[in-house]
Parts: sequence; structure tokens; C-alpha cells
Amino acid sequence: MENSKTPLDKFTEFIGSVLSTTEDKLQKILDEFIVNQNFGKKEAQSFSKKMKGIYDSNKTKLSSLIDESIKKTLSKADVARSSEIKELKEKIKTLEEKINRLSRVKKHTD
Repeated sequence: MENSKTPLDKFTEFIGSVLSTTEDKLQKILDEFIVNQNFGKKEAQSFSKKMKGIYDSNKTKLSSLIDESIKKTLSKADVARSSEIKELKEKIKTLEEKINRLSRVKKHTD
């Protein structure tokens, strides 16, 4: 069901697909460029390494921007993260245990 996905889900999938397929496309473009420019083996290795470094750096920056944007969006959307839900469930469990202990103590003192 494509309609049940939120815009955030769709955006996340889109970015994931771009990040994963772009690396393959980059390699193909680099290979073609190297062949067309008649680079020697050392030149080709140096150029390829430099371009991949730029790609990796930008990919990391893009991932960081996406992570930050998602955090901001979730904080504004008033949606609880799974870690927050887990933490609250643990607190509820702890409080329920305290209530049960206090109830047992009160029954024994009555």
C-alpha cells in the first residue's frame, strides 16, 4: 500500500535510493571520463581516489543534513521516537511495581 506511507517515509526511501545508486553511477562516470581523457594508470588512480574522496565527504554531509532535518521534523511533529516510547514503558513498569509493593505493604499494615 503506497498510500499508507507518510511523506517522511517516502523522502527517506528516496534519499536512501539516491545514496546507494549514486556510488555505482559515479564509478561508471569516472571510468568513462578516465578512458576519454586517456589517463595513465597513476593519473587514473589518483583522479579516481580524489573524486571518491569528494563523493564520500559530500555523502557524509548529506547524511548528516538528512539526519538533522529528520530530528527537527520529528520534534516539530510531536511524534515520539521508539527510544522515547521504550523509556516511557520502562518508567511505567517501574511505577506499577512500586504501586504493587505499596499496595501489598498497605494490606499487611491494615
